[in-house]
Amino acid sequence: MQTFLPFADFRQSAAALDTSRLGKQRVEALQVLRALVIPEYGWQSHPAVRMWMGHVPALTTGTSANPLFDRRTVPLYSDLLLHRIGTGDGIKQSDSTASPDEMRTPALWGLRVRRPLLHDGSAATIEDAIARHAGEAQIAREGFIRLDERTRASLLAFLQSL
Repeated sequence: MQTFLPFADFRQSAAALDTSRLGKQRVEALQVLRALVIPEYGWQSHPAVRMWMGHVPALTTGTSANPLFDRRTVPLYSDLLLHRIGTGDGIKQSDSTASPDEMRTPALWGLRVRRPLLHDGSAATIEDAIARHAGEAQIAREGFIRLDERTRASLLAFLQSL
């Protein structure tokens, strides 16, 4: 997998891509974006499409008297959905709609300062957390494992900047 889209905005992402492979990356990024917004387009089995499927890159806040919160775009990098994590540990999430084996995907903002990771605090690093994912998250974990060293380093740098 060559494509890494570090920004919700396509122009920002295109500007950040590797210039030596820019043509190929632009085409691939466009194909991935089309697959994410046009279900019948195809490319549904591409690792980047499968990884980002269902993830909401950003939400916009409502109106607020406080200008800091008024109609602001917030990059979430989350699907905010309940996922069966099947740990059997019985840790009940504060969300009353979640069963003991479910967890709501947290947004990734603040990831750079959040430790330990995972619902039970068992992962010390981002890499540890990714490696421990299975079940519904296995596709994303396998996509991460298949990344070349340079792309993996770029992805980790991006995640550590959130």
